[in-house]
Amino acid sequence: MIDLAWAQRSGKLTALALDWAKAFDSLDPAAMIAGLKRFGLPEHVLKIIQAIYTDRLFEVRDCGVSSERRPQAAGISQGCPLSPLLFIMVMTIVMEDAAAKLGHTDQLLLQQLRLSALLYADDTLLQSAKTASVQRLSPPLRKLALRSVSSCVVTSSTF
Repeated sequence: MIDLAWAQRSGKLTALALDWAKAFDSLDPAAMIAGLKRFGLPEHVLKIIQAIYTDRLFEVRDCGVSSERRPQAAGISQGCPLSPLLFIMVMTIVMEDAAAKLGHTDQLLLQQLRLSALLYADDTLLQSAKTASVQRLSPPLRKLALRSVSSCVVTSSTF
């Protein structure tokens, strides 16, 4: 993507890094299932995933002593190989919703890959040769994503 910026002759690339703080711990399972349904997963797969995230209990063990079991209302399983994929699928839907809130010019930039979002686990990188496009995409993306996760740390750079 860096060569994208150079190819557009301005020589500048604006990158906005979004780190969804406590993303795996705070993802709402109902929002996840709704996002996965919109992503197009078959109903039988949704039921399996929903079964994994329904009526979960947890306990804390320390020095041989266990706490009482408590319900776990939010979060996806840490260490499960499926978790990063589930999170990225949900964030892909969030990204589509945020892009739909953009004006026509920015939507064209997205289609032409001159404005892009890279998703990896709980990190998102927005980038474009046009700083204003990144700035316009960030608020709707953050607003929509915060319906599913608790908070976001933002770092912005222009190269």
